[in-house]
Amino acid sequence: IASELAKAGQTQKALQIFDDAVNAVGFIYDNSAKAQALSNIVVELAKAGQFDKAVTAAGSISDDGYKAWALKDIAVELVKVGQTQKALLIFNKALNAAGSISDNDDKAEALRDIALELAKAGQLDKAVTVAGSITRDYSKASALRDIAVELAKAGQTQQALQIFDDALNVAGFIYDNDDKARALKDIAVELAKAGQFDKAVTVAGSISDDSKKAWALNFIAVELAKAGQFNKAVTVVGSISDDYYKAKALINIASELAKSGHLDDALNVAGSIYNNYSKAL
Repeated sequence: IASELAKAGQTQKALQIFDDAVNAVGFIYDNSAKAQALSNIVVELAKAGQFDKAVTAAGSISDDGYKAWALKDIAVELVKVGQTQKALLIFNKALNAAGSISDNDDKAEALRDIALELAKAGQLDKAVTVAGSITRDYSKASALRDIAVELAKAGQTQQALQIFDDALNVAGFIYDNDDKARALKDIAVELAKAGQFDKAVTVAGSISDDSKKAWALNFIAVELAKAGQFNKAVTVVGSISDDYYKAKALINIASELAKSGHLDDALNVAGSIYNNYSKAL
């Protein structure tokens, strides 16, 4: 209700209802539910531009995980309205809260989220520093990958490639084979999205899980086709061992060929799909 009132410009009435909501949360018996409810209120206060009130409310959250999440979202809203310096102060508060999270996996995910939002805010050096502080390798690799994506979007290709390499190095230390395969698959996908096709193919080829490798190669082949690199796309398909993903990639390549007016080539590719069901698609 308070959020809708704020959107309608009824600020004073909205603040009164926000206060009522905060008071009501005080009667919640379960600590986790109370922390979650408060964090939700904090986020809505920030979206309504009530930043000081949001920060005060966030400070009363007893659960460090919810506190870190709420403070991070306040910082994100501050960035949206151009209050970068104030946002950085709140990001630091979020980092302090995240550092106090007792569960290592939860701490890693909180730090990963903060690193991503710092990268989106253009605070790339700080984002890399935060990512480097993550002790769980899967989350660290994911955070570095996300930062590299933001750099690529900003046109900072060389720096993006460097961070992608850092993500790959960390991924190599992931102990769990399934997590390692997932991390490599996700990096290969983002490299392909960034137009780094050769590197994406190399990373995909290093994935030990056959299904995830096939998925990644299928994705890269389709991205190549969308970029008009049809011959290279077909070559990549040749390295896919899984019949389903191979057929799926060929279907999409044929579709892209047809869209670009290469009808004969599209028919040839479609004709190479030996699975009748896939042909029909």
